[in-house]
Amino acid sequence: MIRFITVEETLPIRNTVLREGKLSPDECRFPSDKLAGAFHLGYFETDELVCIASFHPQSYGEFNGTGYQLRGMATIEQCRGMGFGNQLLNFGIVYLRGQKANYLWCNA
Repeated sequence: MIRFITVEETLPIRNTVLREGKLSPDECRFPSDKLAGAFHLGYFETDELVCIASFHPQSYGEFNGTGYQLRGMATIEQCRGMGFGNQLLNFGIVYLRGQKANYLWCNA
């Protein structure tokens, strides 16, 4: 099940998956987490948060319109390859369309 979550809920997975557990969860915050319009999604498997993604309002280069950056997307190791990230990303895209965003971008 996909839900909107708080940035605080993203921090343990960001730390474990993206920072290899080397930082405190608080050090895994992005400055853009505080921007108006930023939101975070979580995929829950039997009430356990297993996949996260953050979407921050951020333009990119010369693109026109309202842009969002996908940041901090991660899935816990034992749940990878199950399609949870795909579902989370698609949910985010549909939500952004409803918010009249023009594009979504990310760094890979």
